[in-house]
Amino acid sequence: MYNGHKAEFLEELTSGSNEDRKSKDFISKLAEKHGLRLSEAENIASFYTHSEGKVKVCRGLPCSLKSTGIERELLAKYPDEELEDVSCLGYCDKAPVAWSQGKYYQLGNGGTKELEKQPYGSDFREVKDLKEFLELNGYETLISFLKKNNRDEVLQMVNDLNLRGFGGAGFPVYIKWKAVSASNEQKKFLLVNAHEGEPGTFKDRILMETNPYELLEASLIAALVVGADEIIIALKHEYLQAENTLKSAFEKSMDFFHSSGVDTALPKMRIMRVPGYYITGEESALMEAIEGKRSEPRLRPPYPAEIGLFGKPTLIDNVETLLYFLGRLREYSKDWSKIPGTKSYCLTGDVKNPGAYILPYGSPALDLISKKGGSNLSDLKAILPGGLSGGILTSAEGNVKLEFDSIKAHGAGMGTGSMIAISKDRCMVDVMDSIEEFFERESCGKCMPCRYGTKELSSLFENLKHGEATGKDIENAKRTADVMMKGSICGLGQASARMFLDSLKYFQEELDEHVSGKCPSNVCFQEAR
Repeated sequence: MYNGHKAEFLEELTSGSNEDRKSKDFISKLAEKHGLRLSEAENIASFYTHSEGKVKVCRGLPCSLKSTGIERELLAKYPDEELEDVSCLGYCDKAPVAWSQGKYYQLGNGGTKELEKQPYGSDFREVKDLKEFLELNGYETLISFLKKNNRDEVLQMVNDLNLRGFGGAGFPVYIKWKAVSASNEQKKFLLVNAHEGEPGTFKDRILMETNPYELLEASLIAALVVGADEIIIALKHEYLQAENTLKSAFEKSMDFFHSSGVDTALPKMRIMRVPGYYITGEESALMEAIEGKRSEPRLRPPYPAEIGLFGKPTLIDNVETLLYFLGRLREYSKDWSKIPGTKSYCLTGDVKNPGAYILPYGSPALDLISKKGGSNLSDLKAILPGGLSGGILTSAEGNVKLEFDSIKAHGAGMGTGSMIAISKDRCMVDVMDSIEEFFERESCGKCMPCRYGTKELSSLFENLKHGEATGKDIENAKRTADVMMKGSICGLGQASARMFLDSLKYFQEELDEHVSGKCPSNVCFQEAR
């Protein structure tokens, strides 16, 4: 399967040092080795070699909200060329955060703390030992499925439960599973999308690190249900600890499967870290990266269930979707509707206790903010219920149920279930400046509406911060946002436009005051960044 020259080229390229990846001679030798034209190799390399800093400093919104300026003091020992600002490192609840040589660090008044040594939180039970997993009835559901081979029954369960994907869009799981299952192609893939890259989203990392066996079991059953003979778990490149945890669990599990006599009935599996940032988490862009290409979204149709990874039917689900499926399958019965499923929610921003928490699916937002986050809804100006891509709600709507349809009815989106809280003392222009800068930085540039639109919206809020924007600029941005909503290839451009339009919907008065040279929160009109 992995005989593609581009895939091998990219794998070797990204395993090289920063100096190698910037070297034309190194790229030229790799291109010759893998049978690629130099221009083609340089085109691929240019997409993945922008990460040149030896120390990555997170500038995502959760880290920006917690920034005190101490980070730069702590990193002052490094030359500027060794520092790189990045959009998200996946430790948003520990903000502000930096990464260096495979390790994560929390930056604060207490100095630097290595994050891998920090606790996950009481909502997540760590089961990293195979013996303990088996004592908890681990792999029993998989063994039972292999004996019954009840694919149709499980597919019907997925349909009956109306399972929705937790990767962001909330797409019905059954539609994708049925399409891949119905394909007559001999070769099929299950691609587990573990490439988290949106600020505020880190639950999949915790789920993989705390209980890797559950993900392995869920993935194997899902692949068997749809007839996939190969599984790829694709992690964010910085998730080294999650990769090591999964690989160790897989090796131990294979010994168990062999002793149980079921190893030959199982699909092949590969666990791999994939380079790239936010856009690479878009499912078609992730397939492009795995194939060794620039991780840019594909035009659709065709859809991955028809023509996916390496041109074969591909089921793509994220980590939590598969774990939710496994949990529901374990408890499935005729009265399944009486048993509430649970979901992991991330909470960051201006709350006392940021973190990832497990709640019954559809719990009120107040339960997450108050009971888990330890904060009062009255202290907030706004919440982003689905992170940077889910739109904005005011605190007056803060008791919305945390499920797709309820949040949609309020004009926003749940996304992956990653809420960012904004204090009433914050300036929304300053917050939006961080958000739109993120979208500009993370746009792959493939489509014009997104490429130019994210730049215009980012410039608008930077100019508003410094008293250099006019009412006409806002009106022009409205027209640009309309084009972005209608013409962007993927959700990035649409999310950027949506956040701007929501800021106008709820906080236009603040934007207008900035046009007049006033910042209600007294944080703007400082020197340009």
